[in-house]
Amino acid sequence: MNPFVALGSAVATVRSVAQLAGMGTAAIRGALYGARLGAGAAFSRGVVEKLGVEIGRKVATSAAIARNAPSLVVEHAGSALEIGTKGQVAARVSEAAFRKVASSSVRGALSQIGRATFRGAAAGAVIDAVWAGFGIIGRVRDGSVSRDNATRHVAKRAARGAVAGAAGVAAASGTSALLAATGLGLLGAPVIVPLVAMATASSLAMRAFDRRFPSRLDPPKPDVRLRTATSL
Repeated sequence: MNPFVALGSAVATVRSVAQLAGMGTAAIRGALYGARLGAGAAFSRGVVEKLGVEIGRKVATSAAIARNAPSLVVEHAGSALEIGTKGQVAARVSEAAFRKVASSSVRGALSQIGRATFRGAAAGAVIDAVWAGFGIIGRVRDGSVSRDNATRHVAKRAARGAVAGAAGVAAASGTSALLAATGLGLLGAPVIVPLVAMATASSLAMRAFDRRFPSRLDPPKPDVRLRTATSL
């Protein structure tokens, strides 16, 4: 394999893992409260398990996981994601977190979804800003990009990350609420519904943002239709 292709693939993988780790727990938390709203009084372990989220007595710590297999564990407020070295992902919540969700009111659930969405937006903004900063610093040093343009580029990427993060968590919450309300789900299937919804919505939001606010640092794409018409 071409070393540059391999490097590009590795960089893309690192970025994907960073986004999953940064926004994933927020999406899981939002999804639980979304499912609580959708299921109402029927909210139960089965509802959560249909989303692909496991319920354990406690969330495993990074040290405990490291003794069994090398992986990355991200935990927040009783929700955790374990990301394996081969790309496998597991989501789970502690017993205490599940009971807290089950006892929440409608107003409380909506408040928690709002907090999770804000956290997803913040994580997305930080990740995209840091990534853009590392990507542009070399061009600033060689003088091909001014500091002002670089600053605007990083700010625009931070805004895009915030929009994508908020959209992802909101989609995870809404999808989980819909599945819980309708009783649909794939019990036992290797699919973590909130993460799939988050990834899909985030990707769509990023594409829409780039179309609306294209970066001036990116080379303009040739208008194939105009060129073809001219050549005819």
